[in-house]
Amino acid sequence: MLACHTRDYTRQLKTIQVSIETGKEVEWTSEVNYRFRLSAFKDRLLEFYRENPRFVVPESRMSEVVKQVSAGLEDLSVSRPSSRLTWGIRVPSDETQTIYVWLDALVNYITKTGYPWTPGQESAGGWPADCQVIGKDIIR
Repeated sequence: MLACHTRDYTRQLKTIQVSIETGKEVEWTSEVNYRFRLSAFKDRLLEFYRENPRFVVPESRMSEVVKQVSAGLEDLSVSRPSSRLTWGIRVPSDETQTIYVWLDALVNYITKTGYPWTPGQESAGGWPADCQVIGKDIIR
């Protein structure tokens, strides 16, 4: 005699999210980081844009920037746990954190211009720049 067994497989299904770029399963984690309080600059940035309407060109890109800033700015993570990011510049006075790569690159650029500058020599190394070219995908 044959017995018919039914099995409920729905409880065994798992929803996963997959990275578009790599095709690998996304793993959600949380960590402690230092953050740059970009949100505190919203009003000052909007005022600067009003006073300098050609700061970003073409005009359509300036409109995008103003729209994004007007919608609100999020604070930016500027470090990663040293256990996860073993190379790079450690956060001063906190060996548990490493400065995230894009931030240390900005520090490298400004030090090339002579920062920290000797008083009265702030423009000697070519800073501030007269023109900066940024790709539209990273203008924000």
